[in-house]
Amino acid sequence: MTGLIGLLVIPGIAWLISTNRFKVRWRTVVTGIAIQFALALLILKTAPGEAFFAVATDVVTTFLTFADEGSRFVFGEGSTTSHSPSACCRRSSSSRASSQCSTTSASFSAWSRSSPS
Repeated sequence: MTGLIGLLVIPGIAWLISTNRFKVRWRTVVTGIAIQFALALLILKTAPGEAFFAVATDVVTTFLTFADEGSRFVFGEGSTTSHSPSACCRRSSSSRASSQCSTTSASFSAWSRSSPS
């Protein structure tokens, strides 16, 4: 529901701060949003879209595994734990859960590198 509200609020704010409100081509705005919905449905709700994201998830998980191994090499065996998000990815069996773990892992990895020890 929040996303749908955003579809109205963001163009509305853009229109409000526009210097020439009457030159906004609403047909172009609506067409762009329709194309975005069509691509989202195609990518997220079809077998080829799911296959693409399954492969992308595997690639990201592989890179995170390399990062874990590199961390162990540089910082020692205690630098990664079995409850890290990347461990979640290795245990996950479904593509949806795996993609959620990959997103979490990437966020966690970026956060853990920037936080002080």
